[in-house]
Amino acid sequence: MFLPPGSYKVSGSLQVPTGVELTGSHGYVHAHNNLDTTVLLAYSGNDTTAPDSATAFLTLSQGAGIKGFSVYYPEQGFADGADPGVPADIRSRYPVKKYPYTVRAAGTDTWVKYVEIENGYNGIDYGTTAADRFVVSGTWINAANVAVNVGANTNGGWVEQVVVTYGTFFQSKHANSPHTYGFDAAKNYTLAHTDAFVFGNSTNVASFAADSFAVKTGLHTIAQSGGTGPQNLTLFLPSVDTSSGPNVLIEKGGSIHMVGLQAGVMPGQPYTKTGAGFTGTMNIYDSLLWGDTTTTVQQLGGTVNVYDKDEGVYAAVPITQGRPATASASAGSNGPERAVDGMRTSKWASTTGTTHWLAVDLGSVQSLTRWVVKHASYNGGESCIQHARLQAAEERGRRDLDGSGEHNRKYGRLDRPLDLCGRPVRASVYYPGHADGLGRVCAHLRFRSLRQHEHQPQSVGFRQCLQPGERDAAEGPGRRREFEMGRDREDAEQRLLAAGGSVRAGYRQALGRHSSGRRLVEL
Repeated sequence: MFLPPGSYKVSGSLQVPTGVELTGSHGYVHAHNNLDTTVLLAYSGNDTTAPDSATAFLTLSQGAGIKGFSVYYPEQGFADGADPGVPADIRSRYPVKKYPYTVRAAGTDTWVKYVEIENGYNGIDYGTTAADRFVVSGTWINAANVAVNVGANTNGGWVEQVVVTYGTFFQSKHANSPHTYGFDAAKNYTLAHTDAFVFGNSTNVASFAADSFAVKTGLHTIAQSGGTGPQNLTLFLPSVDTSSGPNVLIEKGGSIHMVGLQAGVMPGQPYTKTGAGFTGTMNIYDSLLWGDTTTTVQQLGGTVNVYDKDEGVYAAVPITQGRPATASASAGSNGPERAVDGMRTSKWASTTGTTHWLAVDLGSVQSLTRWVVKHASYNGGESCIQHARLQAAEERGRRDLDGSGEHNRKYGRLDRPLDLCGRPVRASVYYPGHADGLGRVCAHLRFRSLRQHEHQPQSVGFRQCLQPGERDAAEGPGRRREFEMGRDREDAEQRLLAAGGSVRAGYRQALGRHSSGRRLVEL
C-alpha cells in the first residue's frame, strides 16, 4: 500500500496485515527533511499510563513491513517537566508525554526500513511477541524512553544502520520542535532517560552500525520475566557517542560479541560495565574510544575478554590482562593496572625520565612465546621508551629472559618472540625501561601450550634449545617431562644428574623421580 507525499493525521492506531508493506515516498535513508514527503501525524495514546504495553501506533502482523515515511507526534514535548533547571516556560509548554511504542511486531518475518520516528516516547518493539527473523534498517529514531527493544525469546534478527539521537526532533520543521531555544532541554532529557538499544531474552540477534548519541545507555542487555537475557548477541561496529551512564551496560546474557565498538566516554563512566547478575562471556574485539577514558571496563560479573589488534592480526588475550600489577613509580591516575587492562587507549606513565620497572603477577608458572611493549607513540603520542628488558622474579633475585630491545619507532612498540624451550617462568615479570619523560608501557604477554603428543616429534623450539647430540636423542617418541628450572641452566643440569637423569639423553630419564618437591610440567 503506497502513501503519496503528504501529512496524514491519524487519530487511532494502524495494523499492517500479513503480506502487506505500508510504503511512503522515501526509497532511501532520510532524517528531518519532512517537507514534500510522507509523514504520519500520531495523536493516539497521549499520556498513556502503560507506555510499554498499550497498543502501538503501528502493529505489524506476521510477514508485514513498513518503509519510506516519517512518524511525528504533534503533541509531544522535549523537556523534563519536573526539572527546575529547565526554564519555566519550556517546562510548562513542552513536557515529555508518555506514548505507546510507535511500531510493534506481532509476529515473525517483519521489517522496518527507511522509517524516521522523530519524537516518540518508545520506538520499535520486538520484545512483546517473538519476532523471529525481523529486520530493521536505515532508520532514525528519537525516543524519550526506549528506541529499539528486542526480547520475547526472539530467535534471529538483524539491526543495521539505525541511529538514535534527539537530533531528528531538534532539526525537524514542526511547530513543537525544540529549535535553538530548546536544544539543551531536549539533549539533557535523552541523556538522562533514553536507552537506545535494549536486548532481552533472545537468540542469534546481530547488528551492524547500531549508533546512538546523547543517551543514558547505548547498548543495554537485560533479562525479561525470569529469562536469561540475550544469547549469542553479535554487534558489528556499534557506536555510542556521549552517554550519561556506561556506553554499554551488560546486566544479563550469555555469549555477547562486540566488534569494532566506537565510544565517546563521559567523565567518570566506564565505556563498558557488566552487572553482578551477568554470568556469561563478553568479547570485545578492537575499539575506538575518545573522551575521558580514565575508566575503561568495569567488571562486576561474568567474563570479559578484550582483544587487541596488532598490525591487522587479532591476538589471543594476553596472560597479563587483568593480573595484579605494580610499578616503581606512576604519574597521576596512570597507574600500573592501566598497562594490563586490555585497552589500547590507556597507559601506565612513569614520573621521571629515568629507569623504571613494571611488574605483573601472572599468578602461576607460565610458558612464554612472545612479549610486547607498547608506548605512547603507538596511539599518536610521543615516543618515550628507549628500550626494555624482560625478567623473571626468583628467590635469589631477578633473572633476565630477554635482553635490551630497541623499540620499533614506526609502530611505537617492541614485539619480540620468546623461545623458552618449555622452561616455566615464575610469578612476576618486570619491564625496566629508560624514559625521556612520561612514558607509556603497555605490556602484553602471549603464551602457548608446549605439551607434546606421543605420536608427534618434538617442537622446533624444543630441539633448537638442545646441543647437537642432545637434539638427536630428543627426536624419539614419548612424552618429555621438565621440572621448573627456577635458576640458571647449569644449576638445573646438576640437579638433573643428581636425580639419576642424563642431560645428554635429551631429558628423557628420571625427571619424574625428582624429589625436590618442585612442580612438574608435562611437555
